[in-house]
Amino acid sequence: MDKYQKLLLTRGKISLSINQIDNQEIAIKEDSITLVQNNDITITDYVFYFENDAVVSAVAMQGADAISLNKDGNRFFIKIDFENPFDNLQISFKNNIADDIRMPFVFVCANKDQYYKRIEEEQRIAYQKTANINCVAGADLINVYFQPCCEEYDHSEVALYRGFFLGIFPVEKNYFYKSITGLAYGTYNVKIKQFKQDGSVILESDLVAVHINPPVKDNGSFAPPSGILKNRYC
Repeated sequence: MDKYQKLLLTRGKISLSINQIDNQEIAIKEDSITLVQNNDITITDYVFYFENDAVVSAVAMQGADAISLNKDGNRFFIKIDFENPFDNLQISFKNNIADDIRMPFVFVCANKDQYYKRIEEEQRIAYQKTANINCVAGADLINVYFQPCCEEYDHSEVALYRGFFLGIFPVEKNYFYKSITGLAYGTYNVKIKQFKQDGSVILESDLVAVHINPPVKDNGSFAPPSGILKNRYC
């Protein structure tokens, strides 16, 4: 790109419209145009705008195909598809005041794996909130209460830890609590897994900490042990 072309391009503006709401201004860097896809890969409504009163025509090249940009006054525009990107943008200046220029497009696509992981984690958090897991400690036991996380729920199991894995405790079908007995004093962690009928996991909760404390001596007598801790996620 020579100095005359650069000077003429500074008279204009380049932008990318997303869903007709978010309008991102784009700078020409290293003689190329970089278009960045939104992190939400379900968005498909992208329009590229090129506005410059020194330009007479703008063409998007895609392989051997030349696709003229739509024009509204000094504003050129075309729909963008990140799954089927253009190669470059060819610009012709009015009255041949400068040579035609061809600027490569650089398409930066969103990370699909990260998007799906984020959606899965958001869903897991929502399911965990619906499950409303509560743990209540007794003298030598922990009662675990919960709700089905969604309509596809079929059954659950409770995993118990005490610094290390202690065991899995299946929950009887159509019951929404589990009592784990014969436990010593100390701090435990509980995790619930909820399953569909086919055995696939719907929810694997965060760990919930619960304490079984020894009785506290009060006025010469022992009070019942205190050990209730609800929804304390580790």
